[in-house]
Amino acid sequence: MTSTWDAVQSFIGAIGKIEDPDIYATGLRYLSDLFDEIHHYDHGHNEKISNALHFQKAMTNIKKLLRGVKP
Repeated sequence: MTSTWDAVQSFIGAIGKIEDPDIYATGLRYLSDLFDEIHHYDHGHNEKISNALHFQKAMTNIKKLLRGVKP
């Protein structure tokens, strides 16, 4: 699993450097697709991933950002 998440982290870092809007949009679509697959897996496994991440710093930061609080 570590190699999978290393690839995802590298991918997310690379997206931040993309200047071409079409490639950037494609990268975001790929992330959305990945999250959709994680969501479906999580739903079928008693939300183990969601429960493990719910109170972690990364999720707390995301929730703040979604509420409009500056990071």
